[in-house]
Amino acid sequence: MHSRHIPPEILSEIFLQCLDFTSWSDRDEPMLCSPDDAPHLLTQVCRSWRTVAMSTPRLWSTLSLPDVPITSEQCECLYAQVQVWLSLSRSLPLSFTLRMDDEDAVALHRYVSLLQTEIHRWKVARFEVSRNSIRSFPVFEPGSTPLLEEFCLNGIVDTDGEGVPTVMTALASAPRLYELELHHNKTYHWALPWASLTTLNIFDYTSDFKTECLAHFCEMLGACPSLESLSFGVSTSTSGL
Repeated sequence: MHSRHIPPEILSEIFLQCLDFTSWSDRDEPMLCSPDDAPHLLTQVCRSWRTVAMSTPRLWSTLSLPDVPITSEQCECLYAQVQVWLSLSRSLPLSFTLRMDDEDAVALHRYVSLLQTEIHRWKVARFEVSRNSIRSFPVFEPGSTPLLEEFCLNGIVDTDGEGVPTVMTALASAPRLYELELHHNKTYHWALPWASLTTLNIFDYTSDFKTECLAHFCEMLGACPSLESLSFGVSTSTSGL
């Protein structure tokens, strides 16, 4: 049967099977976010495919987001594309992974701010960013993540400035958050909905892991009556290796 004779709702389901989420669970895998990957590739085959792909919100509700490009013009183009992708998911809960190796604080702030316009739809949010990047995050308001179920921050080291970034406290009011993964050197500063967590993966990067840090971790565990899965690691190398 020619694809033009396939009902749009069937073609839409076929398109959904083209999505590959291997990179979500394997950090060694490249992020699938190029024009040669679904769902982007599906919009370039023919007009009918483009119409179906762009009218299938589920195709765009789970995004692997690319790192920022080199030039400012390319960055502006990327931000515009991300806005389109977000709009194509309509009102569906949003899941995304952002891997950003670039240490440009302004670019990261702009990128996260763009995603934050839809923070009320965040369901799964994964940030894998460079050193001290958490200081570049925009302000996170308490109560802004009503749908958030899974959160990951791989930021490793935060050595700049005083005070606690709001992202480290705002998640305490996320009513549905049950899975958390932190790779950070100040895990003991996070305020979280401990009672609702069922999966907790914490990797603390510090040059001086003290007994009070372990005591605080044990205190955190005592506040997690629903916990089913736990991973805890300590690295005394702040390089994150």
